[in-house]
Amino acid sequence: MTGDYLRQKVAWVDEQDNVLGEVLRGEAHDKELLHRVVAVYLTRGNGDILIQERKSGRLDHSCAGHVDPGEPYDAAAAREFSEELGISGKPLKEIAYYTSDELHPRHNHHVRHKYKLYACEGDAFKIDSSEIKGAHWAEPLAVYKDMQHDATHEKYTGGFHDSLGRYLKYKKLI
Repeated sequence: MTGDYLRQKVAWVDEQDNVLGEVLRGEAHDKELLHRVVAVYLTRGNGDILIQERKSGRLDHSCAGHVDPGEPYDAAAAREFSEELGISGKPLKEIAYYTSDELHPRHNHHVRHKYKLYACEGDAFKIDSSEIKGAHWAEPLAVYKDMQHDATHEKYTGGFHDSLGRYLKYKKLI
């Protein structure tokens, strides 16, 4: 992550998602402060999901990102979908709303997010190469099984680990 990324502001929230103030993203991560995030699964008719490879090499949701202060979750999801995958104007279906507590493997502390998870079907996308190294389609149950061998979150991001099971439950696959 770049320094600029960590200096962007996010809304610090409580467990009920009430705003407590604004903090720098890096501070929210370092001090384990709960803050808002969205993630979207792009799916296609055969059930595959799009997985992105971050610049770090770790695999992640189709797209995801932090919610800006004062920004509604739905708007943040649409913004991230457009920025990272070049897709706009498609309806996003909210499929989960939860609090995550992810252990950051490289820094040995927790990162706490208030998540809204969305899904959208489609197969055309154009990745933003400034943020994303690559993307590929995968069968979600195979990915979920592979994640069981990634306890240290070196291959898959913590957020992806946390949300994929929720996505599979929503699809009634587990």
